[in-house]
Amino acid sequence: MIITMSASWSVFPSFVWVLRDFTLELEKDGKEITADEYLMDALKLKRGTGKRVNDYNLPRECISNFFKEKRCFVFSRPVEKRELFSHLETVPDSQLEVDFVQQAQLFYDYICTSSNPKSVMGRHLNGSMFCRLVETYVDTIQSGNIPCMERAIDAMAKIENTKAVQAALDHYKTRMQASVQLPTNFVDELSRVHLTCDREAIEIFMFMSILDEKQESQKKLQDYIEEEYEKFCDLNRRASKEKCCHILTELTAPLSQSMAEGMYNKPGGYQEYIRDRERALLQYRQASGKGIMAEDALGDFLRERDSEAEAILASDKALTEAERKRAEEERTAEISEQKARAAEEERMRQEQVQQDQLESYQRNLELLQQKMLEEKKNLIAENERLLEQKLQEQERAVKDELEKVVKSREQEIRELREQIERDRNERSQIQQEGNDGTGFLQVLKGIGSFIIEGIGKVGQNLIPAISEALSYRLTKKIRGKPSNGLQEPPVD
Repeated sequence: MIITMSASWSVFPSFVWVLRDFTLELEKDGKEITADEYLMDALKLKRGTGKRVNDYNLPRECISNFFKEKRCFVFSRPVEKRELFSHLETVPDSQLEVDFVQQAQLFYDYICTSSNPKSVMGRHLNGSMFCRLVETYVDTIQSGNIPCMERAIDAMAKIENTKAVQAALDHYKTRMQASVQLPTNFVDELSRVHLTCDREAIEIFMFMSILDEKQESQKKLQDYIEEEYEKFCDLNRRASKEKCCHILTELTAPLSQSMAEGMYNKPGGYQEYIRDRERALLQYRQASGKGIMAEDALGDFLRERDSEAEAILASDKALTEAERKRAEEERTAEISEQKARAAEEERMRQEQVQQDQLESYQRNLELLQQKMLEEKKNLIAENERLLEQKLQEQERAVKDELEKVVKSREQEIRELREQIERDRNERSQIQQEGNDGTGFLQVLKGIGSFIIEGIGKVGQNLIPAISEALSYRLTKKIRGKPSNGLQEPPVD
């Protein structure tokens, strides 16, 4: 595999050369030089051709070309007394050479505070990601093969993104279980908890994921969260239904007892039955803690007990035929009205689910855009640092009259400037699309297939609402203040 300069810059770490027991003077042509200048001087190429020159230049070319940042640290002997060398790790700082302590402090400060985080294509690596890449490279080299950086990064990204999905999903489930008590009293009560947990899960995924360019892992997480949310919704419905049935059973127990004793099998019994039933139903409507299935449970109750009411009505000899017919019409109308109330209750639940999906997808797009902006910012900063270094190397090559190096650096500098310009344009475009909302239909085309599938047939109608609402939110976030006269658009 041929490794290009642009490819190596995106994956190679910085290069730190540490020289222990350094006894040479840091000077050149009678002038004092820094350790970094000493390294740059050591990396200079020889002019000429032939095997000896090529063997001399090759490692220096590789270090110069493939490591975008190069630093050098020198350490003098830590102690002068020979007897202290056998237990240096226990020697107190006061017995170490002053120069060594100062050099060690400079090295420590650089590694802990000044060195740039390891990154791949603008994305900072954590310890797990870095160790996995190193392990892949070392195993491949030890097996006698040539490492393929692209495959190693892809493999690492898949493993890390799988971990990110699982961590985010586990957090969602744990938070949902701890934050909600079923049944909930209102339709949006479970929804509010879901949206909070969903937001936290997405943020965890965005923080842990890497190079999910096609949003495949993000889609999986969204699918898993929707499945879990539907499970919670189902549990909420069942818990509410069970609670309502229990309340109805308790409140209508006297009614059932009177039925069993035949108390309504007499003239005028139907009116007495209706009066007792209405008293129980009024108590039911006033009862708290029924949850979101109150109307549905009541509808089932009325349908189940309709034959009972019909039998009492038929046996009541005190009613005229006209009164009997009117009573039947009222009973049928009551069941129909209750069915309509239950249907309205279900419609509100479905609307809330769709609204929750819309909120979740908006948040996904917001965080995705923020992550894209941050990664572009990091990539631009890395390339600008590299450009500065290449310009310095070119200047030294011109002084040393190394025509081959000068031409190589000119090509690298040109590529870097073009890449920086492309990244700046892309970042500006992402920022502009966030400001005016015009670009999010394009985002939806790229990752929106799962959005429309998740929302269902109403998805096409919801896309304009997503774009409008998201434009408003991002305008406030990115600009730092609300636009004059801009009202938050309704999302129905």
